[in-house]
Amino acid sequence: MLKMKKLRRFISGMLIVAIVIGILPLIPSSIAMAEEEKFPYTIFAGEPNGGITINSTGLTVNGDIYSNGNFSSLSEYFNMNGEIYANNINKEIIDADLPGGPGNAVTGSAITYIDSDETEVDFNKEMIYLHGKLMYTYFDSDTSVYNNDYTHSDMNMNINKPIYSFEELHLSGNLSLNSAIGAVSNVNISEGNLNANNAMIYSKFGDVVITGSQANVNGLIYAPFGTVRIDADDFNLNGIIIAQNVIIDSDRVNITYNHSIAQIVGIETEEVSWRFEEWSYLPDTDGDGLPDVVEKELGTNPYNIDTDEDGLPDGYEMFFTM
Repeated sequence: MLKMKKLRRFISGMLIVAIVIGILPLIPSSIAMAEEEKFPYTIFAGEPNGGITINSTGLTVNGDIYSNGNFSSLSEYFNMNGEIYANNINKEIIDADLPGGPGNAVTGSAITYIDSDETEVDFNKEMIYLHGKLMYTYFDSDTSVYNNDYTHSDMNMNINKPIYSFEELHLSGNLSLNSAIGAVSNVNISEGNLNANNAMIYSKFGDVVITGSQANVNGLIYAPFGTVRIDADDFNLNGIIIAQNVIIDSDRVNITYNHSIAQIVGIETEEVSWRFEEWSYLPDTDGDGLPDVVEKELGTNPYNIDTDEDGLPDGYEMFFTM
């Protein structure tokens, strides 16, 4: 049986969280003014059973990459100035005899591989949670808020004010994005060219998927519970990607660390909070009825449907045996 006191504390906490339903939380001014240490990575992937995959003809990275799981890149020309931290780095793919010729697949003045075979680095970094900070920083009083899915399709779109959906957000066509877009669930941008300047693309609990001809992003792409997937002919990022998994399939990829975005992200994480109606959007890896983040709060195993092996699924114990 799961411990009763822990469950009661959790339920009490959930009831308190349920009261706080505003999209624009009141953040103390000290948060906005505090000088935080900069977030150190240009790509961060938190999923131990997943990680980062970048497949391209040409890949250039200026900055550091971190993955709790795997890092793999199948690129003809890979030029990196920075360090790759990953629990498992597929060097056989990275250093393969590709069309660039032996020894030419990977270049760079300061590329360093650091994996679990070579260092005592703890490859179990916690995801950084930023919901309150992002709401305060990017989604101001001019934000257009939609209680249901937001879908818009047009040959040419210009977004200069923030948009937030409490379900999914879909944009189709050539997009000039000069603000923030976000959703509780998935964010999809497709069928055109994306030019994002000083922008933020955010999925609270879902995935961010960008497909099209060209994707140029100056800013932050953030999906702390999901996957960021880029499938474009060209992908240029001057900024930071943070997600559980990152998958990039593009002919040409250029990624550069952005110090201003890193300053906004910082290194201080928030406590995870969600409303009851948002549970359906939360990943539930083992299918026991408890989202992964809830299981981590309870101390149960999000990859085992019956953590204590008593024959009852964790979700059943929580809801029906209290």
